[in-house]
Amino acid sequence: MSFDKPNPLSTKELPKQKLDAIARIEQLPCGVDLKIQFLLVLLEAKPAMTSSLTTRDGSPEAIVQTLREAGLYVELETQDHSNSLIVAQTPEAIQEILSLHVQREKHPLPAEYHEHYGKLVGYPQTAIDAFSGRIPSMGERASWELDPDLVFSITYSQAHCQEELELMRAWTRLIQQHAPNLYQEAHKKRLKKVAKK
Repeated sequence: MSFDKPNPLSTKELPKQKLDAIARIEQLPCGVDLKIQFLLVLLEAKPAMTSSLTTRDGSPEAIVQTLREAGLYVELETQDHSNSLIVAQTPEAIQEILSLHVQREKHPLPAEYHEHYGKLVGYPQTAIDAFSGRIPSMGERASWELDPDLVFSITYSQAHCQEELELMRAWTRLIQQHAPNLYQEAHKKRLKKVAKK
């Protein structure tokens, strides 16, 4: 079973508009992990992503504007002095995630929530099952412990860890190829985490 789906933007030839969008996202004042998630959506590796924003991430409005100018769909939710950001390739994905957030408020995170959310943000089914406890997971081991070159981490299943790692490697290659400086920044951060353990 392979999760490494062909990506239309995995070649070196990106339109100037995409290259400009990558450069603008790289310049955002937010953390490297957040920028990588934005780029994975922009580069069509992930259909959507969500994240909380902190004061360290800079102006939420500036982030929203930059992402919209890049051609992405963005929703900023503000509640009790915190900001939650949804970024997607389609407006339908935004609406589905917003609907899930409403469900989450009514019911304490049922398994169906994790299932639907995981699919919306592009996680492999086996990783979703491991996260939900339906199949055994690799536990708390992070991607960079399994492969320090990776720039993204998920919950890995015991039975399909290698296939899931291949997907993370494909996502990492996209970042290496299209945002090498960002990759280097993320890689240094990961190596520091591994060294501390």
